Amino acid sequence: MATRASNSLTVQAYEAIKKSIIDNQLQQGDFVLINALAKQLGTSRTPVREAIKILDKEGLLEVRNGIGVFVRYIPNKEIYDLFEMRALLECTAARSALRHISMAEVKQLKAYWQEMQERLDRGEQVTEEEISGGYDEFHSLLVERCENKVLVKMDHDIHLQILRLRNIFVSILDDAQETVGQHLAMIDCIEHRDVERLVKQLELHMEKSVDYIVKTRRFFS
Repeated sequence: MATRASNSLTVQAYEAIKKSIIDNQLQQGDFVLINALAKQLGTSRTPVREAIKILDKEGLLEVRNGIGVFVRYIPNKEIYDLFEMRALLECTAARSALRHISMAEVKQLKAYWQEMQERLDRGEQVTEEEISGGYDEFHSLLVERCENKVLVKMDHDIHLQILRLRNIFVSILDDAQETVGQHLAMIDCIEHRDVERLVKQLELHMEKSVDYIVKTRRFFS
């Protein structure tokens, strides 16, 4: 019983710390105070330490022996590598996914992004959470409908780092119109089953996204 409770506390600590990193509440290079986290989470140091071990293996934290624990810095080269892999995976997924995405799903996704477009046209704001939610739904639709299970696993392996970078992108985004327009263009390709045009749009979107992240230097100093 004690072991089960301990495991549960570790999972809770893991999820809480991971969310703080993914949401960029803890930013790369930040020093992680174990005592402060334990107090914040209302637990002992042990579950926090166990959670940190997992997050270190997943590449979100970095344990430096004799120094401390830090939110892992992502070098620019690795950012480009991650987005290159993401582009390859999504473009490959798109080639088989289009056969399995229903028109009802396309209609729902299109309505989500169109609603944001209409609000922007009226001069209204859209939130980071709304854009992130649209990203998630679009990406999931391509990958989950893909027939290649190896690809799905590879996507899962880089998912946390991509989520973190995506949220950085959304948080520094100064042109929501362009992002919304890009996604509506990609959704139009899905609607018309135009896989070659979709692949080109995906590649362009990834290229612009990674360039924007890297060029916004304050997050990578």
